Amino acid sequence: MQLSARPAWDHTRQLCVLTCASAKPAAVVQDPDGAAAFALVRQIALAAASDSIGGAGAVSEQTIEYMKTRVQFDRPIGAFQAMKHRAADLMILIATQENLLAQGVEAAQRHSPDADMWAALAKAGVTSTYRFIADDCVLLHGGIGFTWEYDCHVFLKRARLNESLAMSNPELYDFAATALSQAAANRRSTAELAQ
Repeated sequence: MQLSARPAWDHTRQLCVLTCASAKPAAVVQDPDGAAAFALVRQIALAAASDSIGGAGAVSEQTIEYMKTRVQFDRPIGAFQAMKHRAADLMILIATQENLLAQGVEAAQRHSPDADMWAALAKAGVTSTYRFIADDCVLLHGGIGFTWEYDCHVFLKRARLNESLAMSNPELYDFAATALSQAAANRRSTAELAQ
């Protein structure tokens, strides 16, 4: 066996490739319908979405605190109406994505037939939002957020990495659209929440 490190933008994570040249498998998972593979993708998708919602919240909070202390024209930049609106928009994006992630987690916990669809939507939606928020936070720092003096660049790199985990977001949206179409063809509601 050989473990080889792979370069990544996000230096807070180490990506590796494990090569097992002469290793014999301990067992073979029979997966004729792909259920085991989908279960693994579902868990990775929900984990990436969970990491992303936490990162989006953290970088937003740090940026809002920065906006309270950064002074321009003898006033904190957070006092300007346009900046208040941008900060509020970030918090609204996070709240909507938290709900989407909660739907995905609940569907997985209930073993819903739509769990894979909700996990795909959660991963694609939350990681895209995380990247947008991290990118905007770099700008709200006046562009200096991409230096080592601020954490914004670390969050942005993590967001970009999370977008690429499991499957690409366009593939996940396509998968979810197909799953929704199949549910509609079977006359099954996909948006029912547990009571």
